[in-house]
Amino acid sequence: MWPRLFLSRYPGPRRVLYFSIAASAGASAVLVVWTLLLARAIDIGFLRETSVTALFAILGALLLVRGALLWIAERLAQSSSSRLRSEARSDLVDSVIRSGPATIGNERVGEIGSVIGGGIDSLDRYVSAFLPAIALAGMVPIAIFALVAILDPWTALILLFTGPMLIALLAVIGGRTRALAQHRFDELGWLSAFYLDMIRGLPTLKAFGRAHDGADSIEVASKRFGETTMDVLRTAFQTSLVIEWAATAATALVAVQVSFRMIDG
Repeated sequence: MWPRLFLSRYPGPRRVLYFSIAASAGASAVLVVWTLLLARAIDIGFLRETSVTALFAILGALLLVRGALLWIAERLAQSSSSRLRSEARSDLVDSVIRSGPATIGNERVGEIGSVIGGGIDSLDRYVSAFLPAIALAGMVPIAIFALVAILDPWTALILLFTGPMLIALLAVIGGRTRALAQHRFDELGWLSAFYLDMIRGLPTLKAFGRAHDGADSIEVASKRFGETTMDVLRTAFQTSLVIEWAATAATALVAVQVSFRMIDG
């Protein structure tokens, strides 16, 4: 099931997550206001040589407000994740119990155990970090772009060029990362089932003198899972590199055009 459809089955944790996203959006709005006031303080303090004590007091208060909002957002996101995992695990266990031994006997018990344990736990970062981040990624940049377009249209044109380029690059890398992560999760389920089947068959392997073959099979499967994990991490690091590169390029372009405009007066 698609994770967002899965999340829609649990309205309680979903509402808590919405409050977390709202708190994070509020923290982003406070940061924008703080940046504008900082620019105002620099203008007044250095160019007009006027006292900025009151402005710095406001800036300090805004930092405290932002810190409080971020703390609230983090706590709410963790609460949402914890409640969701608890309810999902309870529902899954109830489903297994209702199915009965006859149905479960046709399934790989190790794979079911992997889903109930590690599979449910893997939702933690998805709910507490990824979903809030993707929601903010759709709201905050648009709001900032609209503000920049009002204050400085030339800078907005540069952002209009670099923004879609960054999104396109991240979409390509993100698609590959998702495919690799799904492959790794499938291998984790298979590996759990394989280990359990191997333990169950250990007496038989020993009886026929093939215990060493089982150990070799476990070693090969473990190495393959490690290689899959490294592929996921390698692709994730590429995503970070692309973000850093695009942010640096956009900042440099904005700085260059602002410098030329300041030189021209």
